[in-house]
Amino acid sequence: MPVSRNSLIFEMKGKLRAFVPIVIISAGILFYFYYGIYKMLWVHVDLIGGDFIKGYCAATNFLNNRSIYDMPSWWHLYSGNPVTFLFMPFSTMPPAAAKMLWFAFCHVLAGVSFLVIYRYGSRNNSRVSLVSACAVMLFSMPLYGMFLTGNIVILIFFGLSLVYAGLISGRKKFIPASIAFFTAVKLCPAVMMGVFARRRDYPSVVSFVLVTAAIYVLSFAVFGMEDSRRYIQQLQSADRFVGVFSAISLTFFLKLFWPEALSGWPLFFVNLAFLTVLTALWWRISGTGSGGCSEPGSQVTDLFALTVIMVLVFPSSWLFYEALLIMPFYFVIFAMIEGRREFKYPAAFILLFLFMNFWEIMYYHLPLSVDYLTMRQVEIEKSMYPVLYPLIFSTHFLGSLALFGWILLNYNELVNTILRICAADRHASERELFLPREGY
Repeated sequence: MPVSRNSLIFEMKGKLRAFVPIVIISAGILFYFYYGIYKMLWVHVDLIGGDFIKGYCAATNFLNNRSIYDMPSWWHLYSGNPVTFLFMPFSTMPPAAAKMLWFAFCHVLAGVSFLVIYRYGSRNNSRVSLVSACAVMLFSMPLYGMFLTGNIVILIFFGLSLVYAGLISGRKKFIPASIAFFTAVKLCPAVMMGVFARRRDYPSVVSFVLVTAAIYVLSFAVFGMEDSRRYIQQLQSADRFVGVFSAISLTFFLKLFWPEALSGWPLFFVNLAFLTVLTALWWRISGTGSGGCSEPGSQVTDLFALTVIMVLVFPSSWLFYEALLIMPFYFVIFAMIEGRREFKYPAAFILLFLFMNFWEIMYYHLPLSVDYLTMRQVEIEKSMYPVLYPLIFSTHFLGSLALFGWILLNYNELVNTILRICAADRHASERELFLPREGY
């Protein structure tokens, strides 16, 4: 399909029209190789796999008949009974080799995810789809944070790319089981089942519950009651491991301004109330918006909103969780590249998009004063900046909250945009799509 004459690219003149996409794609590839590969392998190689090694250690302990929680006390908590299974194939090799293999595996998953995301709108406009996929993925510092830490959330990222593809194509039977797997990995993705609960799709909800229960029953049976008890205890103490790299969550925001005010059960109930308010706001907009019954647009938009709710509420939402927004960001960027003008406050979205993607660069390098004071220095010497420190590091929570508000304000626009972009994929042949055709 030819590019719309309203496209931003076609509003340009002469050779610049074809030059801009080439610049975006080329810059994205260079950005990926520099930040995603070079800096990790030649500058920060000692930091690779910092989260992966905990799962590796847990799996090694289990295979050697020790508690999976027999780890150094100074490590952040490991609360992964169910996901310990996933690390067992790596525990047969030396730690350094295992970390590098996982690092390579993360890149493979990201590469496949890129292809899946590109396919969302490639039948509508292949060039715009390629530029959009490059813009949202290759410039994503949160995604590179997953590569560096080796966090298992990369599996949720990969799975979510397929979930969005399933929603777009109408092949959704695998999605409840996928969200059950995500829930076994990090618990908080259970919120995503709101997509089905909102539509009173009770068979899908029951399927999710049964698969989740099966995973945990298997986990408790394999690891025993003592490790299962430790698992539950670890979950109860999750708010103790909240720091500047968990800056998206309400928990961090509260601890930033009132460090000793809330913890334990009181904090749990505050987060529960916050979850209830955000969910009620989304539920109301999703139910009353004119696009509420337009599938798959409303389903994709709902998953977008629920993912933002998830990272706002989950206490230890690390900044790299923002990579889970790459898929819905693709649709907004696609429409903007086309030159569509239907979104309210587009500049607000662009600012939030840039802030989330380039925060790490700003954190280390953006000068806040003439003597080159950086946010990194403010964080290290926070006692010297009692006002500046909380103001700076509250921006991620406030920005994510603003993004949630932007989604609600643009709910119908998002629904219609997604419907338009994915219309060709919706009717594509079974042979050409990644997912098998199913009745649903």
